[in-house]
Formats: sequence, C-alpha cells, structure tokens
Amino acid sequence: MSTRLQANSGSRRAPRRAKILLLGEPSLSSYFRRVLEKRGYECSLGEGARLDPREFDLILSASPIEDTDRLLTTLAGSRSGVFICQPNKERGFVWAPMMLQGERCINAPALSPSDFIAYLDRMEANLNYAVRNTKG
Repeated sequence: MSTRLQANSGSRRAPRRAKILLLGEPSLSSYFRRVLEKRGYECSLGEGARLDPREFDLILSASPIEDTDRLLTTLAGSRSGVFICQPNKERGFVWAPMMLQGERCINAPALSPSDFIAYLDRMEANLNYAVRNTKG
C-alpha cells in the first residue's frame, strides 16, 4: 500500500511558490526576506540592475526605488506586482502598491502588514490556479 501511495504522490505537481525580489535598505530587506521565507516564499535580495525583474512575481522595496518609471515600464503587461514599504504611525509600516498584475496603480491605498500577507496568499493561490490550468 505504501508503494502505491509513493507512486501516486509523484504525479502531483508541487505548488508553485511566488518568486519575490527584495530591493532597498539591506537590513530591512533581510528582515522581510526572513519573514517571507518562513512563510515559504522564494526570495532574492538584489539590485534591479543585476537581476531581470520580469523573473519575479513580486518586487518589494524597503526604500524608494531608483528609476521607478523604467521598472514599471519594463513590467507593464506582466503579472508582476511592485510594492514600496512606507512608515505609518498607526501600524509601523504599510505596503504601498505601485503596480498590480502588470498595471500601474500609483496612489492606490496602502496595505497594512496583515492585509499584505492576505494579498500574498491570494496572489500565490492565483499562480497555482494558472499552473494547474496550463496545458503542457
């Protein structure tokens, strides 16, 4: 019976984990990386110039992004999201979206840390839905 279970388990596709690029202030980026990796997300630290931002589902910055317009233009039409961490008196910090699913959304409402985690979970569920429904 265990042999059959092992054989069947191999046919299941592992859930796709969101790929997240963390930019900005190194100590904050490292902190966010630890938090996100504990939740199972695949994270990379780096500068946008050294990595292709189109390889990531989400780009998070702990400080203002250099050449924001170039980054958003590069990601236009992709599934990528771009958020910047901003200080907030009530919550410590919030995540301000600049792009969601390849669409610019500057001046959209910022997300509290708990709302941001809920957004990440929905985003990952959508990624897995797309993977399950892709033929190939």
